[in-house]
Amino acid sequence: MARDAPHLAPLYDFRVEDLCQWHIVEAICFRCRRTAEVRHDAITRGVRGTERLTNLFRKLKCTNCGNREDNRLAVRLMSRN
Repeated sequence: MARDAPHLAPLYDFRVEDLCQWHIVEAICFRCRRTAEVRHDAITRGVRGTERLTNLFRKLKCTNCGNREDNRLAVRLMSRN
């Protein structure tokens, strides 16, 4: 979770249905540290709205190195500018 957005819910409490158009979701690879923005439709496809984002960690696969272990999601607010 971004430090500049302390008013966001903790990531363990974030559900798929809580995502809004002004949230930016990023996937971070544990192995190569690649960071990529994830589109909302890619997150919501085939997932219940009540699913917690932390439950989706195990579904992440890095497109750079192929790693599937210990990858994470981060949520931050879109810039107002």
